[in-house]
Parts: sequence; C-alpha cells; structure tokens
Amino acid sequence: MYRIGTDPLPCNEAPDSRSLLGLLAGEETFSDPVIHHSTINGDLAIRWDQWKLIPGTKELFDLKNDLQELENLYEEYPAVVQKLSEKMDEIVTGVNNRENRTKEGSIPNIC
Repeated sequence: MYRIGTDPLPCNEAPDSRSLLGLLAGEETFSDPVIHHSTINGDLAIRWDQWKLIPGTKELFDLKNDLQELENLYEEYPAVVQKLSEKMDEIVTGVNNRENRTKEGSIPNIC
C-alpha cells in the first residue's frame, strides 16, 4: 500500500485496504473481490467479476450489462447471491479477526 508521494505504509497499517492508484491509472485490473460501502445507505457491498451485491438491501447488479444499476437481479440469481455472500463473509471475518488479534498484541509488525 502506498500513499501518493510518500514511502510505503508500515506493514500493520491498513490491512484491509489496497491502493487503487494502478486501477485508476489504467495500469492494472482487479480480479479479486472488492468490498466497499454502498453509496445508497453505507451498507457493505461486494464486487466480484461482473457482479455487485449489497446484501443489506437485497440488491444484485450485473455491472457488465447494467452499469447504472437499474435492474435488481437478486431473486433471479440465487447461486450468485450465495457465492458473493459467502465470499464477503469470509473476507469480513478475516479482517475482523486480524484487527482483534492486532489489538490484543498477538500480531506484531508482520506483512
């Protein structure tokens, strides 16, 4: 993780984040899931491949075919909802566990 114009962050800082600089500069793409806050009400959302899932509002969008997020496909694709929900739970649990262990002092400066 880098801040623009500075040295790398210490390895125990921002463990649940990653730089979007390469993506914004068009130098790379993300194939891994990305978790972020929804713009609608701040609920967590997950983007993976062409899909965006907002579990709290039961919304699923196919961003490849519906970039404006006009057609909610939540009911039509239960397998996608399940896959994204499970992945989101896995990531959030991992981040929360790491944060708790760091607060307890059991994770020193590791990268």
